[in-house]
Amino acid sequence: MLQWDPPQNFQADMIEAIIFDFDGVIADSEHIALTELNQTFRKFGIELGWDELVSSFLGKSPGDIVRYIEKQSGADPGKEYPQIWNDRVCNRFATDLEVVPGITNLLSHLKDIRIPTCIASGSPVERLDLALRTLGLQEHFINRSFGGDHVERGKPAPDIFQYAADKLGVSSERCVVIEDGLAGTIAARDAGVAVIIGFLGGSHLEGYRQFHGKQLIENGATHLAHSISEITPIINERL
Repeated sequence: MLQWDPPQNFQADMIEAIIFDFDGVIADSEHIALTELNQTFRKFGIELGWDELVSSFLGKSPGDIVRYIEKQSGADPGKEYPQIWNDRVCNRFATDLEVVPGITNLLSHLKDIRIPTCIASGSPVERLDLALRTLGLQEHFINRSFGGDHVERGKPAPDIFQYAADKLGVSSERCVVIEDGLAGTIAARDAGVAVIIGFLGGSHLEGYRQFHGKQLIENGATHLAHSISEITPIINERL
């Protein structure tokens, strides 16, 4: 597997912005989305274990998942995916969604030191907005929450990170990306991001962190963090 190396002219003081994935980094929501996705798969006769579900579908675009269902089952998912699946996920957000511990303090710290931040997610913007309101974090990402609706190609294509960096007015090489998914890590690497922090603190990675972390490093992550508190010094060293 390829591992991306930062450009030779990269300097630590070149970091100008922080780009967050959302599910599994800001919101501890991947277990909700993946559990409901597994229920959808079962309706089409597709049985997957949790490890395969995480490694193959964490951060994947809806289009990729539709094509997977069609290939594996020979059926058109119709409204079952993504519409009905997304409705079930949103309904569970109202009762089960929790913030990743420590993220509020990190966002406040970045605001205090005036480092621009944004979200670059494969999720629909409507769902991102709902989740941010539910968690009370919307003020941190006003007009800076970018989702799958904003680009033609989802992760692992680099489009969403290139789009986010452009909206912040910086080069992707001068960004830190915090990402929990394999597809997102590949996307950040291919966007030329200099510092990619593979985040392993989400509850969906319980019992799976060592293997998943190895995958992230092999595909471009420059650092691993098991908690938000481990991210702050990585960022501070590069400002």
